[in-house]
Amino acid sequence: MANNQKPTDTKEKSIDIEKLKSELKEELKAEVRTEVLQDIEADKAAIAKKNEEMETKSEAMLAKQEKGTLEKLKSENQVDIFIPESEIGDNTPVPVGINGVVYTIPRGKNFKVPESIYKLWYESYTRTAAANRRIKVTKLENAEITITG
Repeated sequence: MANNQKPTDTKEKSIDIEKLKSELKEELKAEVRTEVLQDIEADKAAIAKKNEEMETKSEAMLAKQEKGTLEKLKSENQVDIFIPESEIGDNTPVPVGINGVVYTIPRGKNFKVPESIYKLWYESYTRTAAANRRIKVTKLENAEITITG
């Protein structure tokens, strides 16, 4: 043997290419999964920020609309409203609102409200009364009569 030659190993290292491919695929999948999850989290954060901005704008717009509605209602003709006490004993005040401006009207006494609030309450009251009359008629029509004797 020459001095500059190294002895050769008679054992050759064998490389399992399929195993290597499989390991590389798994590593790549893990990296891609991590990147995708990071992208999803970034997208979630961006969406949350956008939602927050939109909510802030919406709240500002609603506040402006409420203020305009309140000013309009204050400038309207004020009328008396009398909401009778409840037949079933529920005498809680009645809330009536337009565009976020709510008037809480007590039952059983005269109360001054803008004309629009009165009209809104009256419309609701008459429709509810009509619906209740239809319910009573339907119950009577569906009632069974039993004759014994």
